[in-house]
Amino acid sequence: MGANKLVSVRHVTLIGLAAVSLLLAVLFFSQFVATIAPEHVRVRTEKLALSETFYRIAVILLVALLFTSLRRMFSVGLRELVFLPVLVFALFPLVGSKYLFSPSIVEPFIQEFGVAHAVVSIFILATLIFGWLYFVFAPRLPESQHGDDDHGSARFASLKELNKAKLLSRRGIVLGAVKRYGRTYVLRYSGDSHVMVTAPTRSGKGVNVVVPTALEWDGSLLVNDVKGELWQLTAHYRKVAYDSVCLRFDSTCSDGSSARWNPLYEVRPYPHDVRDVENIALCLSSSETADNRASDAFWRGGGVKILKATLLHQLYAGKDKSLHGCHRLLTSVASETEELLAEMLTTEHDPELKYNWKNERGEPTKTHPVIAHTAKNLLNKDYKLLSNLMESAVRYLDPFDDPLIAANTSESDFSVSDLMNHEKPVSLYLSTPLADLSRVSSLHRLMFSLVFGRNMEKLDSTHGRITPFGKHRLLALLDECAQLGHAKEIEEATSMIAGYGIQAMFVFQSLSQINKIYGRYQSLLENCPVKVVYTPSDPETANYFSRMLGRTTRVKKSKVGHGHKSSFGRELMTTDEVLYLGAKKALIFTEAQRPVLADKLPYHEVPPLRARTELPPINSDRLSKVTHWSVPKKLEVKPPTKPEKKKGRKAKREDASLNRQIDLFILNTENKEGVKVNE
Repeated sequence: MGANKLVSVRHVTLIGLAAVSLLLAVLFFSQFVATIAPEHVRVRTEKLALSETFYRIAVILLVALLFTSLRRMFSVGLRELVFLPVLVFALFPLVGSKYLFSPSIVEPFIQEFGVAHAVVSIFILATLIFGWLYFVFAPRLPESQHGDDDHGSARFASLKELNKAKLLSRRGIVLGAVKRYGRTYVLRYSGDSHVMVTAPTRSGKGVNVVVPTALEWDGSLLVNDVKGELWQLTAHYRKVAYDSVCLRFDSTCSDGSSARWNPLYEVRPYPHDVRDVENIALCLSSSETADNRASDAFWRGGGVKILKATLLHQLYAGKDKSLHGCHRLLTSVASETEELLAEMLTTEHDPELKYNWKNERGEPTKTHPVIAHTAKNLLNKDYKLLSNLMESAVRYLDPFDDPLIAANTSESDFSVSDLMNHEKPVSLYLSTPLADLSRVSSLHRLMFSLVFGRNMEKLDSTHGRITPFGKHRLLALLDECAQLGHAKEIEEATSMIAGYGIQAMFVFQSLSQINKIYGRYQSLLENCPVKVVYTPSDPETANYFSRMLGRTTRVKKSKVGHGHKSSFGRELMTTDEVLYLGAKKALIFTEAQRPVLADKLPYHEVPPLRARTELPPINSDRLSKVTHWSVPKKLEVKPPTKPEKKKGRKAKREDASLNRQIDLFILNTENKEGVKVNE
């Protein structure tokens, strides 16, 4: 209804300014005629001239109109710039004149510049004001509709609606750009909702969304860096500009340049150990697709029980407290499963009885009660069934038998809690090459699941409001999310993690890919109200987003008779139009706002962003070494090997010079010519 009101604030403003313009035009014309006309005409026209008070008011309004035009020129674009020379030409004789606030202004004006210039100036001035009103305010008036929106009111978002959708911020997730009134606005989403990107392969999702977002996000970052390109392009700038600790974890790294991470070191002592171990077992056993998960439910359930008991047993009694050690434990006694279970039943996991464990009879015990209970249940099963369940558990740990993966997961140089609770923002890149990702996808799923779960356990209360417990906001950027397989734990966490200061961005190739992995009735799409859509390659995706755009009302004028106008409804964009959206366009959907037809924003075409990616690569940082069930007293970047000497005046001057160079670098990269930064 708001779009079809005949009278609105903007209409009233337009009418008021038009009245002032008409008043000025009549004033100047009457003064002009009264000056050059014969005596008998001059007497009549002088009656039209306004009093001195009204004249001064009109001139003041004209000056205010001029300044309004100049202000809108700098905030809107080139529309006013077109009229600026004409405006100066028409008003130049008035500027600085001592007769500016006098009704007899026209007479000295004619004497000094001539009748011809006076006629031209008055005509141009009147035309200019009406033209200025039309070209400046007409694009901002609501779209007129002949009749009501009976068939639909869908349309694309205006600049004001982009601001309401939190897309015109200085920091946030980079989604694209729009051009309005001769100016390019970068669309950065600064809200808390999750973002879903659907873009076919080779459509530029990396250069248009992933890389710019990694350069613009100033909080902590966890990114699935499949090809290792993000580390090369963004890590150095994030370290310099945001003072971020940059970690690169590559489980297949062979040169020691990768940070190490042992998932078992994330397990906390009793009573949290059972929950932590079960989460690890569930993530390691997740299937690639939802269909496989349903068909393997029985074998998966039994394998998880064995895996959970094995992980707990290895943590309390094993020497190699890693997933590689667990794999060795299971495979070394594969032919003697019953002996392994019997060993679990008799091992003293708590020799000092410090955990106050009780057995099934309520008596103190040194054996972990969960391990003992699981081992007894498994021993009662058929031998063949038990062997098959054991094979399932071994299969979940097979990737960790690789010597490279075993070495990179034997120790921990960081903890998942560091991402939101370290003194500085932490940027963690999971840079396993694409060729090896299928082997270690379970490890990456485990990383995301533990980061979400561990940082969702606490909320802080400040001034009567519940706030996230962490020190930094975290963006989980899941590029090539399909390569991670079916992560049910991640899907369930997306409905809650936003309230804990965690934001996720999922990148898929199509809706069919999402449905194949998570099932047609998954909740991932509903939990991501912000969606970025590149030209789809399949009709299913195109039809889905065509329906999301909605229907609009169009007016058709008949070419015969009296030109009768009729309205009809159609999709804002049909399935065919979405399929042929174009290589440089994108659709953006936001929560409770109009959709956006945006342009892509390749980082290499934006000088400030391109300059940030041209810094040389850096080596991965290290946080203090994490040991089993002990928390580092102070999480800091490792100190240099040699003790630092006391700095003299010369060294202090060099440090100050280096800091100034870094500040100048950041300032220059943000102020180079190109796309303007939103104000």
